[in-house]
Amino acid sequence: KYSIKELKEKLPYTKFQFLLLTQPAGQGKTNFLCDFTENFLLKKGYCVWYFNAYEFYEPPANILWQKLSLEGLYDKSYVKQVLERRWQESKRPLIIVIDGLNENIALPNFEQALIGFLQECETLPFIKVIMSTRDEMLEERFGQMLAHQNPEQFSHVRLNTHDDQFKERIFKGYLSFFNIDIRWDTLNERTYQQLTKDVLLLRFFCEVHQGTRQLYMYDIYKYAVFEQYCSNKAEEYKRINS
Repeated sequence: KYSIKELKEKLPYTKFQFLLLTQPAGQGKTNFLCDFTENFLLKKGYCVWYFNAYEFYEPPANILWQKLSLEGLYDKSYVKQVLERRWQESKRPLIIVIDGLNENIALPNFEQALIGFLQECETLPFIKVIMSTRDEMLEERFGQMLAHQNPEQFSHVRLNTHDDQFKERIFKGYLSFFNIDIRWDTLNERTYQQLTKDVLLLRFFCEVHQGTRQLYMYDIYKYAVFEQYCSNKAEEYKRINS
């Protein structure tokens, strides 16, 4: 019954044409979208285009039609006709995934370009769009886009994965991946919560202490971790460029 309940909770999302997934920086949005695309959409035989938003050097609507028309080989009316017929017969939409809207700095007015893209997609019922961005500066960067959306077509989903099971899995997983052996008797609740509530901090912490044995966990100082992380990265870039 628990599995059926989970399915029931997720079913309403299938009615939307547009989904925007948000979460703070470094909490796993990209990993989630990559996993969802590779291990669900593609394995189920969906046609998917996956973009990182920083790749857009021209409006996404232009790129959409370049892809749909096979670089101009077919005109818009023919493309619409063929793909709409396919959708009506199969009920399987073409999925466009755009990760990291906040990372686009190439287009001067990316928000307006994004609004135009979604308006274009509204005329194409055979397309569904899944996007992601950080919670930080959401209203400042994409407030107009959110305000322009039809709630019957668009859903803003704030991802919340930080339950106790997630925290334990992500904490032990990072320690294992970075080959860190901690002194468990020194790990207090405050330190554990500090690291598991902020996965980006956990990642920085583990990169800084990679390969450490018998690591004491009495306290975490964010500034010290970040300073050491930046220092390590600077040395890494020097080695790469030397």
